[in-house]
Amino acid sequence: VARASVVVQASSSRSHNDSEGDGVCFKRYRRNVGLCVVNSSGLVFAAQRSDSGCNSWQMPQGGIDDGEDVEAAALRELAEETSMTSARVVGSLDRWLTYDFPTSVKAKLHGGWEQYEGQAQKWLLVHFHGSDDEVDLDTEHKEFKEWCWMPLEELPGAVVAFKRPVYEQVAAEFVPRIKELQRTGALSAHVAAPVARGDA
Repeated sequence: VARASVVVQASSSRSHNDSEGDGVCFKRYRRNVGLCVVNSSGLVFAAQRSDSGCNSWQMPQGGIDDGEDVEAAALRELAEETSMTSARVVGSLDRWLTYDFPTSVKAKLHGGWEQYEGQAQKWLLVHFHGSDDEVDLDTEHKEFKEWCWMPLEELPGAVVAFKRPVYEQVAAEFVPRIKELQRTGALSAHVAAPVARGDA
């Protein structure tokens, strides 16, 4: 049975090179960034993986390169996976969330991935202020086959089971933050200036 745990130690969005820090052993867990991309209507981007036959939905995520800043990694991964570039970071979790790979998933890993028990994720809240026409999944290394906008509250029930505890934590933290950004008008399609964000 896969498990997911919450690492409660606070951390910044600085780059990470250490093999162990913030309570997570990065020799066992691959450094990863998760992106909760919210549009001006308060809905979040969800997609179906191109390498999966199931009907689950997930948010974009990707590895953090050695020496790479977390926010830089997030915006790079977003562009690589969805072609979105009209985006700005408006919030983040102050802790790493981890999940273990199920046995069935780990058996298929290769290219160095097999050394990891799972992934340690730093989650960012990202405002997409562009047009839907900007989204193009036919990227160089196609990650997704379908996409949609949905309420963040629905995603924990739509993601694969081994990621669900992480998504529940992300939703618990970011749903109130999204509502506050909507209330203040910070998610307006015409607002692209930095906002005071802190940690959500």
